[in-house]
Amino acid sequence: MTTEKPKKIDPRSTLNNMQDDLHEGAEMLSHALEWPIFPGPQILEWRKVIPNSLTILALFVGLSSVYFGMEKEFKYSVWCILTAGLLDGLDGPAARLLKGSSRFGAELDSLADLVNFGIAPAILIYLWSGYQYGAYGWIICLIFAVCMACRLARFNAGVDFNASAAFRNFFMGVPAPAGGALVLSPMILSFQFGDRVSLLGFSFRFDDPIYVMPVVLFVSMLLVSRLPTFSSKMIHRSLFGPIGPFKILLAIGIVTGLLAVLIKQTWLFALGFYAVYIATFPYSYWIYIQNSRNKSK
Repeated sequence: MTTEKPKKIDPRSTLNNMQDDLHEGAEMLSHALEWPIFPGPQILEWRKVIPNSLTILALFVGLSSVYFGMEKEFKYSVWCILTAGLLDGLDGPAARLLKGSSRFGAELDSLADLVNFGIAPAILIYLWSGYQYGAYGWIICLIFAVCMACRLARFNAGVDFNASAAFRNFFMGVPAPAGGALVLSPMILSFQFGDRVSLLGFSFRFDDPIYVMPVVLFVSMLLVSRLPTFSSKMIHRSLFGPIGPFKILLAIGIVTGLLAVLIKQTWLFALGFYAVYIATFPYSYWIYIQNSRNKSK
């Protein structure tokens, strides 16, 4: 009786087969995510990963604010929202600078904005103040989140303003990052000046829903309003003009300086930003009216 000898396994052949399988799986995953893992035909380039990675990082940070809110660490929560706002301001310029814009990135950015500046702040406001009004406080916070969704849907649908050159410098209503930051202003006031303050012999708490809920409704109205507000592109063109290496370095220096001030005097810096931003509303409306008149002539 003869026994069949076992076949010898060629390590090189096995390794090559494993590499082929791994490469094929990586290509399938790359197409699904629109991210390149291995270079090849019809796979997006690495330059598109950088802006999308910034968006995903912002989403991680924004969602972390909810965790800190449930732990009653509201300062860390607000820090997360502000950091998500900074990251949101970087992914767009990074995509344009690297020529890495994509439909996937645009959709991901919009969904991240809804979470970071709509859902997360609504939950934080309820955990910090709205719970004192029970279901009524929750409904008001829901109104803010829904208005944020409507604002983003309107922007994505391209129905903000007439596409003519006279209107391209404006947003219709307050943009999502600004709305998410403005609705947290009562929390930031309490961080800077304390939970209870006295003014002209009148003592009040910043977390009192009687003051917080009107702020939430007011910011919700700004989100879905037709108020023309300056866009970041307009401000950039006015201050810096066309992009160049020197201006990129200058912008990096300005951002670094602002971050240094933000880290040292976080809440005072944020309040100053709010004041300056709100002060631009009358001016932006006046500029918009002037552009409209010039366009109609």
